[in-house]
Amino acid sequence: MYSAAIKRFYRIPAKMPSRGRNNASRVYALALAIFSFNVLYAELSLASWEIRPIATAGVQYQTNPRMIRENEDEATGLLLGARLPMSFFSDRTQLFLEPRLVFSFYAEEDDEDREDQDKYLRGSINRQSTRTNYGISGQYSDVGVRTSEFESGIPDSPEGGTGGSSFVDRTQKRWHVDPYWAFQFTPLNTVSLNAGYNDTTYSRSPLSSLFDFTNSYVSIAVEHVFNQKNKVSLSANASQFDSIEPNRGLENDSTTTGLSLIYTHAISATLEASANLGWGRTTSEVTRRPIFIDPELGPICSFDFFNVIPCSFKSDVSNFVGDLSLTKRTERIEYDISIGQTISPNSNGSEVLRRTLRGHMATDFTERLRGQFGFLVFDQDDVGDFSRRERQYLALDTHLQWKFTRRWSIRGDYRFTYNRDENRLTDNRPSASNHRFFVGIVYSGDGWR
Repeated sequence: MYSAAIKRFYRIPAKMPSRGRNNASRVYALALAIFSFNVLYAELSLASWEIRPIATAGVQYQTNPRMIRENEDEATGLLLGARLPMSFFSDRTQLFLEPRLVFSFYAEEDDEDREDQDKYLRGSINRQSTRTNYGISGQYSDVGVRTSEFESGIPDSPEGGTGGSSFVDRTQKRWHVDPYWAFQFTPLNTVSLNAGYNDTTYSRSPLSSLFDFTNSYVSIAVEHVFNQKNKVSLSANASQFDSIEPNRGLENDSTTTGLSLIYTHAISATLEASANLGWGRTTSEVTRRPIFIDPELGPICSFDFFNVIPCSFKSDVSNFVGDLSLTKRTERIEYDISIGQTISPNSNGSEVLRRTLRGHMATDFTERLRGQFGFLVFDQDDVGDFSRRERQYLALDTHLQWKFTRRWSIRGDYRFTYNRDENRLTDNRPSASNHRFFVGIVYSGDGWR
């Protein structure tokens, strides 16, 4: 009945990582292990700790889980989730580790390709002194592409998105690590260094539009505090994006450098506004395997109607990057809304310029009833003069949870998802939407200390 879930759980990856990726993984893992041991060893006897289990079980109904265009195919199934947050803290050191599982099951054999077995492991270590703050955070995830490609309107949502016709039975494996260091060299001035590395791979068919990639970045920033209400930060940053798949005839090498000026103003004790104004320059070179060599035009990669697509693209473009945001935090309500533009790595084998509007609110209606509401809207296209693809996306989320005992709650979710992909050369614009409903029960343990 649930054979697809069992097979997928024990699946052997279709493609092994390259030697370079293995070496990079070992270096980052060794650095994280050494750092963790040195930080924790000296303070182990002085530390406090907490382990708190959380489990979810319920029924979900979706009108179009495969996100098939103009051909909705509804389905009902089970959703099971479990988390185990673990905290370790002392006067100067904080350690957090959380494994998480989210599994979906369908009884009908025709629905087995909709099932996902999402697995996560995230953690962070932070150490503070009088003038220094440094640490490292990271996450490993093995999830269905339904989860990775369709984001939730609620940040850090326990469950992922909904499906897509080209994403059925596809998975994404991703790990990233982000070290940081900050030093307060005067009472009003701080300098900080941030870096990160992200490695993403996909299991898919040879004709899939999903491409493996790596992305790394580094930034340095100086912050000055004018007073209790106003501060400003100036940062310089650089990133490197690579998507190299010789077996599929793709090589994309992109470098982005930029500057950002961030101004933050505390409107009140609970309300804060921020303006991030920046500029980014992206140089890219994309090479694809030729399928035809024309005597006059040279190597040709494909023909889309009457448009001839060459195999090599070079681009050097500059774009605005930044955002405007408003954040409020009180004991019973919190919300944030932001609008902006970013340059981000993408599963289509290139960096994209994404314009985003996002909002989220969480509130305690009563001591027992809590609600969360969120939306995410974005429009994106490939960075560079060779941009051919565009995507529009919308997600609306509602989450209500009523606690009927200290440990047990009833939870209800609703999500609407809309997605459209556009190929500018062929004028092909497939779109699809899905409604998802979930009702279940949640157990939140008191924890062990």
